[in-house]
Parts: sequence; structure tokens; C-alpha cells
Amino acid sequence: MAGGGPNIDYNSFRYNHTHRPRFDGDRFFNSFRYNSWSWTNPIRPSVRQWRPATMWVYRPIVTVNISRYSSYPTIAGVLGLRWGTSFGNALNYLYYNGYYIDGFENSIVYLTDVELLDYDWDDVMLQFDGNNNLDYVEFAYWTPSYDTSRFFGLYNYLCSIYGSPVSFTNSMYSWYGGDGIGYVNLGYQNGGDVFYTVLAFGV
Repeated sequence: MAGGGPNIDYNSFRYNHTHRPRFDGDRFFNSFRYNSWSWTNPIRPSVRQWRPATMWVYRPIVTVNISRYSSYPTIAGVLGLRWGTSFGNALNYLYYNGYYIDGFENSIVYLTDVELLDYDWDDVMLQFDGNNNLDYVEFAYWTPSYDTSRFFGLYNYLCSIYGSPVSFTNSMYSWYGGDGIGYVNLGYQNGGDVFYTVLAFGV
């Protein structure tokens, strides 16, 4: 798109193949059987004690002219997947690129042990819209005590790329990509017994 900044997410936020996720001899649980022609049978993700029970989905509202963001990088996708990728194609991509798929149900794909922006993330959830197209990806990392070091490291990085946040709602800071293509959410959430750093990308 004319005037848009470079698209850094499709490659820079892509899986780093020098870092391999935990396979335990297989990328799936033993009860899982990959069906090469269909992903129609839901596979409930494993029980993980501190996996976030909800996704913090929030699309920011820009109150100023979107043209001010034209020089920023666009956010056309994440992990090598572009927004709008179909559910089946996304699962095929994740499977063949070595991601640890922990299950999928209710239009959400669950991954574990993913590296992004030089951080390891315990849980990653990919959300698909009513047409089964990718529209939101959330990364979550928990600590047993209050520790905002990861949050502020990411906050400073995002400000250096996208400028000041466009909004702050429900403990989530938000930035828009260039020309308003895609957005980033970053928050620090109190989960009761643990604390979460949440990084999310959407369209």
C-alpha cells in the first residue's frame, strides 16, 4: 500500500528455526493422530495449570488521523502467518514448521514453547473468526511473583518501533501498524495466583 512502512512482522516475527520447541519425541501427545486431509476433529489442549483461561482481545480505536502512522511498519501477520489465513492452512503451516501444537478447539489453536522477539513464551493462542480466518494471536508468559521486566522490555521496544501507544484500556497498551494495518497489544495482568505478561497481535 502506498505510503506504508516496511512489513517487519512476516519475517522478523517468524519462527526462529535455530530454536527448537520442546518435542518430547513427538510434536503432539500420543493420543493425537494427524489427519493429513482434514483438521475437522477438535483436539482439546492439555491441562496446564497456569494457561490463561481467557484471551485479552482488544482492538484499539484511533482518535486521530491514521495517516500519522504511515511511516511505521505494517503488521500483516505473525509467526509467518498472514491475517486471513484459513484454519486448515494455518494448522498445516504450524505442523510442517515444527511448532508444538498443544490442541485446537472452539476456533482457537494452542501452541506451547514458542520464541518471539528474543523471549520464550509458555502459551500462544491463535484465534480464528467466524469464517475460520486468522485474526488474533496472543502470547502469554507467567511468573509466580510480580515481575515487570519482560513487560517493560517489550514496551520500550514497541515504542521505539511504533511510537507512543494509541490507547490504554483494561490494562492493555495498544499500537497500530503502518497505515492502520494490524495492531499490537501489550499488558501486564494479575491472574490471582500468578502474573501474566501478554503480547498480542491482531487485525
